[in-house]
Amino acid sequence: VITKLGDNGLLITERYASYVFIFELVTTLTEEQMRTQNIPRGTGVISECAHCGACRRACPGGCTGGDRSRCISAISQKKGALTEEETELLRHAQYTWGCDVCQDVCPHAKSAAETPIPYFRNGRLGILTEEKTVAMAEEEYTSYAFGWRKKEIMLRNLRLRKERDHD
Repeated sequence: VITKLGDNGLLITERYASYVFIFELVTTLTEEQMRTQNIPRGTGVISECAHCGACRRACPGGCTGGDRSRCISAISQKKGALTEEETELLRHAQYTWGCDVCQDVCPHAKSAAETPIPYFRNGRLGILTEEKTVAMAEEEYTSYAFGWRKKEIMLRNLRLRKERDHD
């Protein structure tokens, strides 16, 4: 299978643009059983990047098409201490966790279908604060997409955001 990557380094699919995860599902279910249980099956159709430059122009870290060490999404999920440069990039970023700027500006994203997976549509959090994060029970915290990282990582990011908001 030949896959095409966008200039942002992400796989671009015809139906969901780059809002996809790559995985393999091993099951004993038949295709019919999967259909009746509403388990989606991808088409495997990959779209070609138009190389329009929108992601490069919009990237807050200036990393598309090159050095991914400045990627806000990667920095916000990084364990341990951040470098001075990473700290400044995250402090001034639009996001506290992850970054979808390169995806959001991609022309392919304009016609992307909404995910059929309820987990990614339901239970959205709204505004996350340091106080809200500290107060969350571990079970609640780990129920969110960022919950695969320890609270300390999110608290670090929230503190950097608060510093920016006070400047």
